[in-house]
Amino acid sequence: MSASDGSWSRQSTTYYDTASQDLRRLTVSLALVEEGAARHQIATRFSDAAVCEPTEALRTDARDGFPVATGDPLIDADIDATRPFLGPGARITVDRWRCVGSYQGAEISVTLDLGRGERWDRDGRHYEGALSNASIVLVEGSERAFFEFAALFADAARLVLEPHTPLQRAQQLARPAQEIEKAPRARAIAEEPVGALLQRTLALIVTRLAEMRAAIVETRQPEGVHQMRVALRRFRSIERLFRKPLKGVMASHNAQAKAIADALGPARDWDVFCRETLTVLSGEQANETGAAELRARAEALRAAHWNTAVAAVTAPSFTKFLIGLTELSLCPPWEKAPAMQERTRDVAERALDRVLKKTFAVAQDLDAENLAARHPLRIALKKLRYPVQMFRDLYPSADRKPYMAALSTLQDSFGALNDGVTAERLADDVSLDASPAVEKMAGFVAGFKTAQARRAAMDIDSAWSQFEEMKPFWRKD
Repeated sequence: MSASDGSWSRQSTTYYDTASQDLRRLTVSLALVEEGAARHQIATRFSDAAVCEPTEALRTDARDGFPVATGDPLIDADIDATRPFLGPGARITVDRWRCVGSYQGAEISVTLDLGRGERWDRDGRHYEGALSNASIVLVEGSERAFFEFAALFADAARLVLEPHTPLQRAQQLARPAQEIEKAPRARAIAEEPVGALLQRTLALIVTRLAEMRAAIVETRQPEGVHQMRVALRRFRSIERLFRKPLKGVMASHNAQAKAIADALGPARDWDVFCRETLTVLSGEQANETGAAELRARAEALRAAHWNTAVAAVTAPSFTKFLIGLTELSLCPPWEKAPAMQERTRDVAERALDRVLKKTFAVAQDLDAENLAARHPLRIALKKLRYPVQMFRDLYPSADRKPYMAALSTLQDSFGALNDGVTAERLADDVSLDASPAVEKMAGFVAGFKTAQARRAAMDIDSAWSQFEEMKPFWRKD
């Protein structure tokens, strides 16, 4: 494709609503699209106010007025009820280049938008910012060729996968950084094929990874690193769960996920050390010689490892990884595999039993006196946790809550144990070639956290004994 293969146009799309967003609450979007002399109204009904998945979009000529009747009684009634209070809430104005080309026999449409987004708050204040977007659509042909083209295009243009629509990005202008919310989870449905649950889960993981990339790169949020690692662990756990029936089709994606998680791990460790572990230096210790230098050295190491983390999620390979997961979620190679056509409820018990059996096998080989040696059981419990969460909706809340609460208690204790072991290691790193005053403070921190870890280990022994005796909620007998 070259610039001369496509054509340019100017398009402006203004989204209307009331100051209190009544149309949004009614799951309706109303927009006026202006392109040259053409004016069109786009009225869209969404299935859910919080999830912008359109169920229908009605395009109506609007040269003689706005808003105009769509012909849909329900949408028209909602628009008429809010008409006196409607005003512009957001606008996207772009210079658009569009070209249709071919790649390995597939017909592919590429649209590039270069422009700006605007929004108005309920007090009429106006905000605007730059907005650019590339959209790639398969018109006809091979899905495999389409995703291969998408990966090549993203690499050549240094693009990133964007989890938000242009409208959502415009609406975010001038808003303060939002706290990272809990990740959504795909609901398991007993009678549907388990492959459908896997597809929905992968789609949510892709969105979560793209969102956390923005949190890491654009706003440098420590929680972004943590939540991206959680999402990567969730994917890897699910890949292991289905590895045998899928004959390793996601094995290469698993290896990529591990490499990304490994790059993020040190940044997460130093975040915890600087933000939480060093709070033990309070009172007299905080004022002692060496405390300030210890913090400064720790922050310098933290910054270096954050640089590594940012490099990992801004590399073209990260976008390629997300495109690969997107392909799996939309065009799964296992769609007709007999194992993935089984009902979810028939798969759940067997799958959870396999993971639980592996967890108990890991526990048998542990050295109770060695704190660091308990790490494999901590990892095994995490590998159990994600499949349990994946299938939890298949079982009554009253049946699963005690078991999941016990699992959560175990993980909390293991988290405290891991924090202590990690703190001891990082304290050694930060005091390397340091002054005696820094070594003293690092020794105090390591000793304090090790004592906490030993108390956590005692809690683990008791909690594990109780957990072993519990009947898993997914078993019928």
